[in-house]
Amino acid sequence: MSLVIGDGVLDWVNKQLSVNLGEGAGIGFTRNGEIIMGSVFNNYNTASIHMHIALKEGERLSPTFVAAIMDYPFRQLGVKRITGLIAETNIASRRFAEHLGFKFEGLLQDAIPSGNLVMYGLLKEQGDHWLTALYQRRLKPTGL
Repeated sequence: MSLVIGDGVLDWVNKQLSVNLGEGAGIGFTRNGEIIMGSVFNNYNTASIHMHIALKEGERLSPTFVAAIMDYPFRQLGVKRITGLIAETNIASRRFAEHLGFKFEGLLQDAIPSGNLVMYGLLKEQGDHWLTALYQRRLKPTGL
């Protein structure tokens, strides 16, 4: 398994989420050359960035992948917060965000064709545990 970056990850996440995220930076995790999880970052403004995550059905989140997707915004870009927008009805993704430490911040009514979006945020100090040596040692120099 290995970490990959680039437009291929953006395309894969768009397909998995059935959206068009526009431009963004993608970080993916592959097995046998196939992307099995990916994250796209967009709407960067030096203080914050939006994160979108997709996993292939049946996959479990890799600690190495989590280390990479927390390292990029917090360490490499130096943002203070990550924002995630999730369909209100997507309970599994909401639980997943909360597991990562994201906090519910609000409801965006009628923001998508299927209804409402919920906004989650993760401040750097709330996500610092993902930046500890326990997780960071999993990252090998890959240009991330």
